[in-house]
Amino acid sequence: MSDGKSGIEKDSRITDGFAFGDISRYRNEVYGFSIVWIVFFHAIAILGLDYSATTSMLDPLQFVLKRGNMGCEIFLFCSGVFLFYSMKKKEVKLAGWYVKRFTRLFWPVLLICGAYWFITGVVVEKSLTGFVSKILMVEFWISGDQQIWFVSVILVCYLFYPLIYNILYYGNEGGSLRVFAAGAIMIAAVIAGIVGLSAAHPDYYSLVEIGINRFPVFIFGCMCSRWVYDNKRISALIYVPAAILTAAGFYVLELGVLSGCWKRLFFFFPAMGLTVMLILVFKLVRAKAFHAFFSFFGKISLNLYLAHILVIRLYKLTPFVENKCIRHYLVIVVISVILAWVSSLIIDGAGGLLRKKKTA
Repeated sequence: MSDGKSGIEKDSRITDGFAFGDISRYRNEVYGFSIVWIVFFHAIAILGLDYSATTSMLDPLQFVLKRGNMGCEIFLFCSGVFLFYSMKKKEVKLAGWYVKRFTRLFWPVLLICGAYWFITGVVVEKSLTGFVSKILMVEFWISGDQQIWFVSVILVCYLFYPLIYNILYYGNEGGSLRVFAAGAIMIAAVIAGIVGLSAAHPDYYSLVEIGINRFPVFIFGCMCSRWVYDNKRISALIYVPAAILTAAGFYVLELGVLSGCWKRLFFFFPAMGLTVMLILVFKLVRAKAFHAFFSFFGKISLNLYLAHILVIRLYKLTPFVENKCIRHYLVIVVISVILAWVSSLIIDGAGGLLRKKKTA
């Protein structure tokens, strides 16, 4: 989901304040942290594994990893930020913009999941329409199939982004106050729609709530994108409320006092606090190996998301799934990383050949 370069060599002092441009500078690292967090969260959410089962010393690890679904909020926030860059390119044509965004999702989905869906959908279930709807990434919105729900959400974000961009940055791209006022109105309208859907059509809402409750954080990323693009700076004191917001958010979720759509919507607050704290960590830790590790996963994040969901589904077909073994899941992770990396090489290689033909 990310293709930028690490900015470790262009770092600035912490005392200079919080630079929004650092979100772009460390985009691969942030994406990488998020996908790693999500991957290990799925061991808990999908397979019911407990990382602290062997010793209480690992309770903190279980506590952190079970909140890994907030990595989705960080992803969508960053997506809202970086789509601004694609719109700022000279002579951007809307049709071409849509084609580029769609194909960036379509080819990994087809390459990684296509064969599995063809066998299970067309060969076994005799459902060509089901296969097509999955390949086109709309099955989640039709039936609530959650296998690649996150990609389906990103697809909708891409679909509406040009409208959001024009509302926020119409004319002379507006001042910060106008942008945030317009964004706040959009977020309020989306939340009102979510609450209305949950009341009017609770059955359908329960199928898609995992996705629609993430739209406000995407809009917030769109609202912040100009500050990131212009590398706006604010006081380094921002790290204090960010740390408090993260810790308090985790605490509130642990209390279990929120329910319904409000619980999922609340993820926004600790996720945004954590995003700021991640930037601080990547500024403080200068080790190139540390940055390279997370940057690698950031560059293959979309493929890794698709690959590990597929490998988990295949694993659940085996008798080993009853063991609830952490070692098995580590093998799943390794296989998923290899599949994601190879598929990324194939797609990048094919894209390079197409570009050469166009320029030949």
